[in-house]
Amino acid sequence: MKKCISVLLCLILAFSSVSLFAVSASAAENILTVNATSNIPELFPGSSMEISSASGSNQVTVTYWYNTKNYCMLNCEFTLTYDRDYLEYDHTKNVNEKLNDRGNLVPLFVKNAFVKGEPKGIIFNTNPASFAEGNIGAIKANCTNTNGYDVCEGKSAFISVTFNVKKNSGETNVNLQIKTLGFRKDGETTVNPVYLVSKSQIVKNSPVEYVTDKSYSVAYAGPYNEKYVPVVDNDKNLEISMNLELTVNLKTAFYVKKAAVGDMTDLRMNIKYSDDYSTVDKDLTNSEATVDGVEYYKFVYEGVNPQRMYDEYKVTVSANDNGIPHYRTETKGVKSYIYKALTDSKNQKWYTIFVDLLNYGSAGQTFKGYHDDELINSDLSKSPYVNIKALTNIVNVENAKLKSKIKVTNDYIREVNDDKFRKIDNPEAEYKGIQLVLGSVIAMKYHFNIADPAGKYVRVLHYDSNGNEVSVPVYIPAEEFLSENDHYAVMYKDLKANQMRDLVYFTVVDSEKKPIGNTTRFSIVSEYYIRKNQMENPGSLSDSDKEYVNNLVAYEKAMMIYGDSVIYYLKNNSD
Repeated sequence: MKKCISVLLCLILAFSSVSLFAVSASAAENILTVNATSNIPELFPGSSMEISSASGSNQVTVTYWYNTKNYCMLNCEFTLTYDRDYLEYDHTKNVNEKLNDRGNLVPLFVKNAFVKGEPKGIIFNTNPASFAEGNIGAIKANCTNTNGYDVCEGKSAFISVTFNVKKNSGETNVNLQIKTLGFRKDGETTVNPVYLVSKSQIVKNSPVEYVTDKSYSVAYAGPYNEKYVPVVDNDKNLEISMNLELTVNLKTAFYVKKAAVGDMTDLRMNIKYSDDYSTVDKDLTNSEATVDGVEYYKFVYEGVNPQRMYDEYKVTVSANDNGIPHYRTETKGVKSYIYKALTDSKNQKWYTIFVDLLNYGSAGQTFKGYHDDELINSDLSKSPYVNIKALTNIVNVENAKLKSKIKVTNDYIREVNDDKFRKIDNPEAEYKGIQLVLGSVIAMKYHFNIADPAGKYVRVLHYDSNGNEVSVPVYIPAEEFLSENDHYAVMYKDLKANQMRDLVYFTVVDSEKKPIGNTTRFSIVSEYYIRKNQMENPGSLSDSDKEYVNNLVAYEKAMMIYGDSVIYYLKNNSD
């Protein structure tokens, strides 16, 4: 089988074996799922709500909201059914019914069928003979008012019924079966009925327009609440999966199943560090990926600094289902993710990469003065990790020596003058310096001076340590040049984790891609050896500068060890 050329492709099997798309632990309290459904889902889209016993309420209310424009309801006929094993109709005064001024029991559940506080033209039966036997309870009702009930524009509660909960765990349905729903034009002096629902079906080409994002069915704990704004929080269907893309710039990929999103709209993902270090809000609608034949919405987050592997961050997915916002928030983190991976013995061949990656982050934290926690020894010496074969040696033995030294000619930054690159005697572009940027993005930053950058490019050539070209040339245009006081700079950040020993060549070229400056070669290893030499020969460096360089060398050393672990893996594994 062909060997992987991408660290991500090689590592994805590891993450699937540690339950890449893990399911969160279920809550301890009892959960009753109430499905509010209808035979006219176009007008009353169904929804499911989890009612927790921890809410302290022994009541559940099911409300069917709708919104029509410029019409008022004229008549209706419907049956609402429920399961008596789970729910019972609440006959308490002023809950679903009340006595009117004439001493007659009148319903409250048809919330729109009221004239000056009194229901008009309503016939209802909460215990029809046709449903006397069995566990299915029902309410049958019809209503007529030739003057028309209230105009339904704006969110209107068509029907709302409150039940007592008899069984607070499991799943049950409340279903609205509408047979007839007629309207009259608002302001008309004569009755000219038009129907939106007739014979239990939506009438085609009905002039009555309904607003889908304000029409829905919903269940919630407690009595009827006209101000209730339905929100589905912790929606288990919007489960968030995580994967690591192990490049020099650590990337975290998040996934949400397309099938779970279904017809919901406005799909977004928000990622926020606990200390407000970084917040990202992303539209996921057009970010799609397929993994093992399953379709997902995918977002790759590039804001994880290697030195912030310790951090956890909140990932929230939100979507809209016919006016009902759905949310799910999960806590994610690189350290916690890798620690979980290390509990699965199937991942033994990745242990070295995982631990070297954590050491890389730990060295970054020390360099940045961010966290004292080493990410490794403080927790990996405890259960369940102490019983993992081969891990103890990785933790306790200093994995400190680079596997092979680079050639002496590559130790330092240098202008290249060989068969491929010739020295230019009077360069239009002048080299000013190069540096390794260690921040939210690990990049090479090439500095140069040029009088007029218009139409110019910086050509970037990428070779491996054996001199083989890795990719086609990259041309960074003048529009992407960074202004640096008296000169310009460009950033190159396309190295993978297994390419830290690779050589990168920078050349300023003209509009025809011909060199107008000398070529400079650089590598991460070059930077490491420069700093290592600076540490061993500090000269007049102050104590604080010595500490800085010492921590920087440790950081770059850990980076190189991690990169070498990936190189070793790729050389010895084919997937």
